[in-house]
Amino acid sequence: MDDRTQTHHDANMTRWAAVALTLVTLAAFALRLARLDALGDLEFDEIVSLRYAMLPPADLVARLAGALFEHPPGYYVSLGAWLTLAEPGIRGDTDGIVTRSLSILPGTLMVPITYGLAHHLYGRTVALTSSVAIAVAPLPIFYSREARMYAATATLALLATWILFRAADGGWTRRRLVAYVATTVIGSSFHYTAPLVIGAHAIGALVTVRSRPGLWRGVGVAIIVGAITAAPWVYVATGARATLGIGVANPASGATAADSPLPRSEEHTSELQSH
Repeated sequence: MDDRTQTHHDANMTRWAAVALTLVTLAAFALRLARLDALGDLEFDEIVSLRYAMLPPADLVARLAGALFEHPPGYYVSLGAWLTLAEPGIRGDTDGIVTRSLSILPGTLMVPITYGLAHHLYGRTVALTSSVAIAVAPLPIFYSREARMYAATATLALLATWILFRAADGGWTRRRLVAYVATTVIGSSFHYTAPLVIGAHAIGALVTVRSRPGLWRGVGVAIIVGAITAAPWVYVATGARATLGIGVANPASGATAADSPLPRSEEHTSELQSH
């Protein structure tokens, strides 16, 4: 096979892979959207998401900061904006389909992002196999249909990891650096476990510091920017600190009934479920 034939073959394979990935991504979207209306009423955690999202941003931050066993405000703010765009003028009861549908987008985007990361590491065949697995696996589908932050957090973590591996081989361009920092910061605003991804990246950068000394630059910038942006929330989030028993003399004092977005009957249900 001469060079021209090889180039033509590679181009055909690339086009075929692009078509295949497009079809797999569309199938993933269809699986996540299918019978969304048949899921029924929102579950308890989804109701919590909806109640927080319905609050004005200032009230949301104030109540969430004092709540025990809660998450950062990023997802709830995003859900509130989504509901405002999808159902303008509605600030009370809303459709469970609309509330859950926000998770479909990041859940679907996980498919091409998985392809990109796997292709970078292992090639086209593994990439397509991995993307199909994410498209049809039960757990990714489940969390892509739930009004919680888990699908978005996982997708952002996967995207940050892909960007890091590309930077490891091709260096930190301005676009890569901005995308990496933004992805890690947004992920940390959605879930408290997201910074663990940056920690894993820092370990990887440390292990490979001799062969890839420049990799530390992007990870270090993300850590610094993440710490600066998280500092105000860490300062006001007495509920999170009380949950961990950090800096609060009496953990029970970290939250009050007024901090909860739920009616008292639902608060009581929450207490029963936690025991």
